[in-house]
Amino acid sequence: MENQPQRTSRELSIGIKVEIVRQLQPYFNKGKLMHGAMTKVALQLAITRQTVVHVWRTFRNRGSIKSSKAGRVGKKIVQTANEIQDLSRAVPDDRRSTMRDLSAATGVSMGTLSCHLKNGTIQRHSSRIKPLLSNENKLEHLPTWISSGMSSTWTKSGSMLTRTDASITWCQVSFLDRVHGKASDSNQGSCSSLP
Repeated sequence: MENQPQRTSRELSIGIKVEIVRQLQPYFNKGKLMHGAMTKVALQLAITRQTVVHVWRTFRNRGSIKSSKAGRVGKKIVQTANEIQDLSRAVPDDRRSTMRDLSAATGVSMGTLSCHLKNGTIQRHSSRIKPLLSNENKLEHLPTWISSGMSSTWTKSGSMLTRTDASITWCQVSFLDRVHGKASDSNQGSCSSLP
């Protein structure tokens, strides 16, 4: 039996154990296995005779082929990309705001979710509307922007802060001025292009 294929894991899968028991069934007569049955099945499945004996005795004594080891043993559950997507879509929006929430709701580990996020199976989504900087905050950040080496000219005219580059002119009227109609038409028309 030197030409046996190498198993990739130490534990036999449930499918192989079921196949061993299924192939031994025809050799079972009057409560006993026929002579040489285990050797024949071992040769057919390309596994050792001792493995067949162990699986058969476990099945005969317990009526089950499941591992009796305590803890998390056996083959790990592998979920496909489609299963992960279906599980995450089935979770309501309010229960999947973070990875931890999604993990708790789906029963999928954080590591698995992280791998699928990195591979693009699931995607981050932010539903928050992020407000633009107000003119006062822009003026506060102006020294930082200038010291960072931006080659722009910043000017303040009325309620607008304008940045002029060599190629673009950009200006913004605050959101509230637009909503309440306080922005004058002359200021709104002064922007030649937007970034």
